[in-house]
Amino acid sequence: MYLVCFNISLNRLLIPSCKLTKKLPTILTKKDFLKIINDEKNLKHKCWLLLAFCSGLRVEEVSKIKVEDIYPNEHKLKVLGKGNKERFTILPDITIYFLRLYCKEKNIKSGYLFLGTNGKEVMNSKTIINYFSTIKDNYNLDNNISFHSLRHAFSTYYLMNGGSLLSLQSMLGHKSLNTTIIYLHLSQNFNELEDIKYV
Repeated sequence: MYLVCFNISLNRLLIPSCKLTKKLPTILTKKDFLKIINDEKNLKHKCWLLLAFCSGLRVEEVSKIKVEDIYPNEHKLKVLGKGNKERFTILPDITIYFLRLYCKEKNIKSGYLFLGTNGKEVMNSKTIINYFSTIKDNYNLDNNISFHSLRHAFSTYYLMNGGSLLSLQSMLGHKSLNTTIIYLHLSQNFNELEDIKYV
C-alpha cells in the first residue's frame, strides 16, 4: 500500500510480524460418519461423502472427478488438485461400489462424474458445501466441523492404522511435509502408551 499510494518502500525486516494461533483441525468421528452415510439415501451424496472421508479429497476435487480418473482394479483415483497438479490417492472397495451404482443409475460412462446445473459441465463445489451445511444441522455436529473435516479425518485415521507419513503427503498433495505432520498430533492414541505410571 505504501509503495503504490505513497511511493515509499518499507524494509520488511523492520516490520514486526504477528504470530497466529495454530489450532488443530477438528475431525468427524467414524461413529458419526457411519451414522450419516448409512442414513443417506441419495447415491450422489453418498459418493461425495465417501470420496472425502475415504480418499481425502478437497471439496473442489470431488466436484471435478471424471470417470476416466477412476482405476477400480488398482484401487486408486487420479485427482486434479491445487495449481492443476495431478496426484493419486487410494480408492477403497466401498467407494468403488457406490460409484459404480451411481454411474449405472445416471448412465454416466465418461466425462465429469457430477454434472452442473443449467447445462454446466462441471458441478459447482458450493453445491456440496450447502449440502453438508444441512448435514451439520440435521446431526447437530460441532460448529468447527465442515466438509473439509472429512479430509482431516481421512488423514488422521490413515496414520492411526499404520499408514506412512510420506504416502499421506503424496495422497493429500501437500508441498511440504510440515503441513502433513499436523495429523501426527491427531493420530496419537494415548491409551496404548506402555510403561507410564499415572499417579
